Amino acid sequence: MADEKQKGALTEGQTTQAGSFRIGIAAFPPVPGDLEANIDHLARAARSMAPFHPGLVLLPELWATGLLSHRDARVARGIACILDELGRVARETGAAFVGTLPEPAGREHAYNTTFFTTSDGTSRPVYRKVHLFAPMGETDVFTPGTEARAMELRIGSMTFHAGCLTCFDMRFPELARHLAYQGATLLLVSALWPAARKMHLEALARARAIENQCFVAVSNPRGRSGELELAGPSAVVDPTGNAVEPVAKGTHWQVVEADISLAPRARAAFNTLSPPGAWLSMSARKLVSHQRLVELLGPRRAIGHRVVFTNGCFDLIHPGHVEYLEEARGLGDILVVGLNSDASVREIKGPRRPVNPEKDRARVLCGLQSVDYVTLFHQPTPLELIEKIVPDVLVKGADWEEDEIVGAQLVRAAGGRVARIPFRHGTSTTDTIRRIIRLQGR
Repeated sequence: MADEKQKGALTEGQTTQAGSFRIGIAAFPPVPGDLEANIDHLARAARSMAPFHPGLVLLPELWATGLLSHRDARVARGIACILDELGRVARETGAAFVGTLPEPAGREHAYNTTFFTTSDGTSRPVYRKVHLFAPMGETDVFTPGTEARAMELRIGSMTFHAGCLTCFDMRFPELARHLAYQGATLLLVSALWPAARKMHLEALARARAIENQCFVAVSNPRGRSGELELAGPSAVVDPTGNAVEPVAKGTHWQVVEADISLAPRARAAFNTLSPPGAWLSMSARKLVSHQRLVELLGPRRAIGHRVVFTNGCFDLIHPGHVEYLEEARGLGDILVVGLNSDASVREIKGPRRPVNPEKDRARVLCGLQSVDYVTLFHQPTPLELIEKIVPDVLVKGADWEEDEIVGAQLVRAAGGRVARIPFRHGTSTTDTIRRIIRLQGR
């Protein structure tokens, strides 16, 4: 690989300034399915960067495999061999590496997982791509991740926090914000971003850096990877939105020196990382009438959001309820909970129920992060409400047979689906009431 240094680049072995460390960006276009060629590209890029002492090297998305089709998901089973080779290069060059590889997730699927490999060759998964890009078939191959956590990095004598994003994730500012809230001062982005939308990636990298007052490093190759035309950019953007000039650069690699202290200094001047205040977080606003619910769902559906609906008494909220509602929310984009009114509960469960009145039950449900809207219904079943909103996904407990679920036929006829979720905690409101009665009798 050519070693084309920029004019004015630092000489080999020159040390960094206090408070700075060097990020290497390897941005070779992966050859789809050719593990040997891609590992060779990695090794050559790493060796070319080694004289400039990068503490961390950022790799492209799926650097060892390129894009995968559904039939290629089995490649994930060979991940141990890939990580062994990556560990060997890390030990040889003394750098840590960050990049994504397919990680097995059952027989047919995989996660698009970012692995962090330390300079001693030890690898661990640190992030599974949350937002999959359906137009390139990612949803046919990969299972989405469910969380993003900032990790503590020790580069030389420096310690700071970094977060990982993967390609399409860049279009979702709340994910970068979530990492910044956890203290990340550096966002590491592995990508295979098409040349046709190069301007978008440039703009998004600057935006994520400015709004979160942090560094954003992007590895996105130039050239062809199979049928995919890539055009960069691979760059490091500082907290003011300016690209940091490389200290050394080759055809498919560069080394950038970043003064990580710029992030806390920018935040000290004026901090834009304040969490949402009362204007957004007042959960009581989630309780709405049927008519208001229909009005609110219209614009959400217009932008492609899928409505999930479930219903119940939710008298004494317990861990089973919480897990059930979180799983239901994961089936779409908006979770609507139809809550039985007091009169409805008495009709179903008898005159001693509910324990908590409807306004209290609704208030607790509104406080759950997984719940978007709560609306009361007064009939024994929510059929009338389901007819008004026609959810995309109708959810009920697994103790119900699908054909017994109220509204199932209506939802399926409209092109939606019915999902049955088991309660896994073995708890119930009835059991809780019995325990309270036993305690009172002591």
